[in-house]
Amino acid sequence: MNEIVIGEEFPKSSEAIKSRLSFSLFSSDIFQRWSRCGITADYIAAFFSYSMTSDTRKNSEVFFSISVITQELIKNALRHSRTKKEEIFLSFCEFPQGLEIEIENPVSREQFYFYQEEVQKLQAIKEYKAEYLRRIQARVEFSHKKSEGIGLLNLLQRFPIKFSFCFWEAENEVYRVKTRVFLSF
Repeated sequence: MNEIVIGEEFPKSSEAIKSRLSFSLFSSDIFQRWSRCGITADYIAAFFSYSMTSDTRKNSEVFFSISVITQELIKNALRHSRTKKEEIFLSFCEFPQGLEIEIENPVSREQFYFYQEEVQKLQAIKEYKAEYLRRIQARVEFSHKKSEGIGLLNLLQRFPIKFSFCFWEAENEVYRVKTRVFLSF
C-alpha cells in the first residue's frame, strides 16, 4: 500500500537542524503510569525551550507550547495504537524557524481508515475555535457518544502549528500512522 499524506508538507533539510532528539516508548509504560506522559512532555519541552530563547518570559511560553502539544500527540498515539503493548516512536528536530515533532504508531486496520477520515474532516475545517466549541458542547449533550478530534482541534486553535499525517501499511496487516507537527516561533 502506498503512503497517504494528508495535511501540509513542510520542508526538511538536515543542514538546518539545530538540535534533534529521538526515542521510543512502549505504550504500556505510559498506560501503567499515566503521569509519565506529562513527565515526558515536560522533559522534551525543557530540552528544547532553553535552547530556543534566553528571554525568561518567552521561554515559559515556548515550554508551555511544546509540553501541551507533545502531551496531546502522545495521548493520541496511545489512544489510537493497535494494542497496549505497541512501540511508539518520537522524534523532535529544532530548526531556526521552530520545532518539528513526529510521532509514529501502529494502528488496527479499522482505526487506520477511521483516523484517515477524521483527519480529512479536520483539514476541511476553517474555523477551529468554533468547531472545537461545537464538539465540546456535543460531548456534554451526548456524553454517551465518543467525540473524536477534540484534542487536535484544541491544538490547532491555540498554537501556530502546521499538521501533516502519513498513513501506510507496513507489512502483513500492520498499519502505521505518523503525525507531524511544525510549531513556529
